[in-house]
Amino acid sequence: MPLREQSAPQFGMAAVRMRSLRTKLLLVIFAAVTLAQILAAGLSLRQEAARYAEQKSEALIATVQVLAAASAQATANEDVATA
Repeated sequence: MPLREQSAPQFGMAAVRMRSLRTKLLLVIFAAVTLAQILAAGLSLRQEAARYAEQKSEALIATVQVLAAASAQATANEDVATA
């Protein structure tokens, strides 16, 4: 009977160690995956912001070109009222 009582705590300690190791491993994996997702989201956000800025810049340039084309003839003729 004493042998069984001794082996049970040793097995229990091994189970606690395994559980602890398993928990640590799961936490490391969780942290790595979370960090990877945060980095991917950050890079995606940066790329999307650059694309948005480029679109806005192109729209502004197009608007300025339309305005310039509309007032070019009046400006060339120095017609202040039409320009």
